[in-house]
Amino acid sequence: MRAVCHTGKRPGPTPLGYNPNNRKAQSSIIIDDERSHHLQKIFRLVGENGLSTREAMRIVNNDGFITTKVNPMSIGTIIKILHDPFYTGEFEYPKGSGTWYQGSYEALVNKELYRKVQAQLVEPKAIYKDQLLECICNKCKCSRCDIKPKYELEKKKIRISCRNPDCRL
Repeated sequence: MRAVCHTGKRPGPTPLGYNPNNRKAQSSIIIDDERSHHLQKIFRLVGENGLSTREAMRIVNNDGFITTKVNPMSIGTIIKILHDPFYTGEFEYPKGSGTWYQGSYEALVNKELYRKVQAQLVEPKAIYKDQLLECICNKCKCSRCDIKPKYELEKKKIRISCRNPDCRL
């Protein structure tokens, strides 16, 4: 498999937007003209226009995009596409190994646009958790000393305690 990677081809099927008729890695990887411009549009909508993945999905589906299985694009497929560096002309094999290869195929998007998209897709869940906890803690008071509690996040658990060192709550 690594020999295939060194030739610039990722083992397994090619992703959406490339070579739909012969999806084996051993064949040459060519751009699917029918679908590639829709994928480029998705990257532009999210990276340059700042739209959400759901809004991009609606726009592309309204334009008449269909997958190779003749279905409209789903939100999961869009998120998978936007996270896949294969579209920049590079790929990691096996995924998560840290071993990157330069593809022997034409990239659909440039690396700068891909980086913009990745910045847009940063999960803000931790920020929302902190804001929610702060909001809850600002409304709460210690039952013993009437001081606002402090909170700490520890491995999916929330520890709430009194700020007053003399209080043992």
